[in-house]
Amino acid sequence: TAAAVAVATWVITVVVAAGLDRAGRRGPAEALLRRLTYGAGRTAPRPATA
Repeated sequence: TAAAVAVATWVITVVVAAGLDRAGRRGPAEALLRRLTYGAGRTAPRPATA
């Protein structure tokens, strides 16, 4: 049962990450890290897509 919960959690995480990537949005951890690094008023440039 624990393994099934772990796999389901992983699958949901991958699906959400893929959706954020397709939408061109940063994930919550990356947004927090950039806010802590650059401050609230400044934003880092987005990387160019190939």
